[in-house]
Parts: sequence; structure tokens; C-alpha cells
Amino acid sequence: MKSQIIPISFFLLSVSLILIGFIFFNVFYGKKYEEKIVKIRMLDATKNVMENAKNYLKLSLLYSSLQAMRELASSGGSLGSAPWICNGPNPLPFNISKGCLENYTQYYLTIYITKFNTTLPIKIYLTNFSDVIYQLKEADVIKSLHDEGNFSIDAINAKISISGDEIKVYEEFNASEFITKNRFWYMFRIFTEWANEDPFSSCICAHLDCACSSSSGEEYCSSCLQAAERCAEFSLQLLQKKFDEYVVCEKANICCMQGVGNECLNQTDCISWKNKCSKSCEHTCVQPRSAKIESREGSISHSLSSQNKRELTQNSQSDNCKIFNCKTYYWYEARFSAAYSFTCRDYKYFISSPKGPKPLTFSVLAYAYLKDQDRCKTLVKCECPESATKCEECKSKCTPCFGEIKDKCTTTTTTTTIPKCVSNEDCCSDYPGSFVKCVAGVCELCELPSMECHKC
Repeated sequence: MKSQIIPISFFLLSVSLILIGFIFFNVFYGKKYEEKIVKIRMLDATKNVMENAKNYLKLSLLYSSLQAMRELASSGGSLGSAPWICNGPNPLPFNISKGCLENYTQYYLTIYITKFNTTLPIKIYLTNFSDVIYQLKEADVIKSLHDEGNFSIDAINAKISISGDEIKVYEEFNASEFITKNRFWYMFRIFTEWANEDPFSSCICAHLDCACSSSSGEEYCSSCLQAAERCAEFSLQLLQKKFDEYVVCEKANICCMQGVGNECLNQTDCISWKNKCSKSCEHTCVQPRSAKIESREGSISHSLSSQNKRELTQNSQSDNCKIFNCKTYYWYEARFSAAYSFTCRDYKYFISSPKGPKPLTFSVLAYAYLKDQDRCKTLVKCECPESATKCEECKSKCTPCFGEIKDKCTTTTTTTTIPKCVSNEDCCSDYPGSFVKCVAGVCELCELPSMECHKC
């Protein structure tokens, strides 16, 4: 019996020692081990958050660039873009568009960064990239190398800091995204070619005659509205022909003004006219501002009265013996302004938007606000006194009087003839600034501009 008690006692003692050791280990060492395991796991989780933040920043860079290109394309390539046709070719410079894209890509990145968070008990600090660079050159855009995208966007020096209980992780991060299947620069290139050709303002200049029937210095288009539409439609057709079959273009009228100005001013070609339908031609990269109301040029009532119009139908002005056939040219200023937006949508690729995938839409403005100081020209009779013996003694309008005075009583005729000529240019020395033509060796002033006439 005694021999059985000893092994049992030894067994119980061993079990007690093991239990005491286990309790002692858990009390003094287990907690520290558990804390170490927790720290390791938290560190692993923090590293995962760091990698998630990097991936989030890369994805944000892609979405920010797409959003910037989508919004700037709809604003003419830059927020603050001026008309691409502005009384002449005025395409948006490549560097302004590229710089504006970089600025707004970085701006949208900031918005995305503020939305990053985690449910872990740690603090995350994300600092935006110090710089965003679109890696492409103007020469390559002109050569069509980026018509389908195929360029990278680099973002440098973002800072990520994660901190918690006895945990702190910090890293500087650069990101790069390759853009493809995006035709922003294709549409930019085509619009630039079209704007440099400038079919719009040259057409408006050619149709300034429509304003000659205006009743004031500045008024909404009536007689010129059809001419504005023709010029816009002509410009739209040329633009559409430049794009491939995936792009569809349309136009929309913004404004149209016409008017008349002073008489007998120096003869000019088409020059700028400030009015309600004019706009600055300076390209910038700023948020759009409300347009300022600019000062307008004064109006004038023309002396081409009903009396003058009657004179045009009369063959002569005569007393009892004399027949006066003296004429002079009279002109006044024509004013014509029109503005249209030209919008093209690319259906080859769709890009993300808040409302789902949409075709890239590129829209530019075309403004032509012009005047010609001698466009409204006509031939009128001179007012001659009864004592006049030659046309130079008569009251003229914008040019000296010419023609003849006949005396029925004595059958004598005093004539002021137009110089002899061989070509239209030969007439310019005697009638500088006028529309002239040479007919059968005699210089004639043209009543209205035409293909047969030469402007000196």
C-alpha cells in the first residue's frame, strides 16, 4: 500500500508544478508575447494600409487626369480659353493647355486624397504630389504621335505617414500612369489646324456688305443673320471633313450684331469692331469670369438720304441751258459681328464621368467682330452751282466730282474725264484707296466691290 502512495504523490506533485509553471508563464511572459503578436499583426496591417494608399493614389492619378481632360476639352482645351478664331487664327497654345491639364489633374488629386480612410485605429496623413507632369511634346502632337493617347503622366513626391500606438510609418511616393485610348490631343490637333486656316472670320469679312442697310451704329442682326449662318455652316463643313468617321461636329450661335458708322473715313480692309458681340482674344488658364461690358463705338445717321437716293436715279441736274452730269463716290462704315461655338464628340472611345462613360467632347469658340470703313460705297450726283463750268467746281462727297457739264444753248461740253489706262492697277495713281476698273482704256470707279474691280 505504501509503495502505491509514493508514485501517486509524485504524479500529483508533477502535475501541480506544471500547472504552477503554466500559470507563472502566462502571468509573467504570456501577456508580453501576446502584445508582441498584436504589434506584429498591427505592423503588417499598417504596411497593407500603406500599399493600399499607394494603389489608391495611382488610381486617383488616372481618374484625375481623365476628369481634367474631359472638363478642359469641353472648355476649349483650357479653363479660361479665348476664341480659337478671334478676328483671325488664334488657336490655344500647346503649353497653356498642357499646363492647365497638369494643374487641374493635381487639383482633382487633392479631392481624391481627402476621401481616403481606414477602419483601423491608426492615423493617416496623405500629402498631395508636389508636381504632375504630362510627358509629351508639342512637336509629337503635331506629328499625330499622340492621336490615340500613348503618353505617360508622372506625379512626384507624395508623402504618406501612418501612426498609431508605438507604430509610425513614413514614405515618399511617386506614381506614373500610361494614358491610352483617349483622343484629347487628336481633337486638339485638328481644331488647331482648322483655326489656323480660319474659314470663319474671313467669311464674315467678305460679307460685311450685309450691314449697309443697318439703321444704327449697333443692333441685333437682321439683314446679316443669314450671312452669319452661311459662314458658320461653311466653317462647320470644313471642320467636319478634317475629322475621321468617329467624330461628329455641330455649331451653335452665340450672338450676332450689325451696324453702320461714319462716312468718308479712310479706306481700309476689315478691322476690329468692339461691340456686344466681341471678346478678348487672350488665352489663360483660370476659372471662367463673367464677361465685362466693353465700351461701344458711336452710331451715326447717314447722309445717304432719300434725296441722295433720288439723285441716283436722275440722269442730270440742269438749268435752262446747262446739263450737269457730275458724280462723286460716297461711302460709310459697315459693321458686322458674329460668334459661334463649334462642338465635336468623339465616339471611338468613351471616358468615365459622374454619369457613366461618355464620348470625349471638345468645344471651341469662333468670334469675328469686324468693320470696313468704306464697304458701303455708292455713286451719287454732285451738287453743282449754275455758274459751274466744270465738275471740280461742284460739291463732292468722299471723292472729287468727275463727269461732264453740257451747254445746250451753245452746244459746248466741258468734260472731266477719267484718265486713260491699260490695266486696273493703272487707275490707282489717280484714285488711291478706291475700287476701280479699266474699261476700253478708260478708268471707271466701281459703284460696289466686285471681282472685276481692283481695290487700290
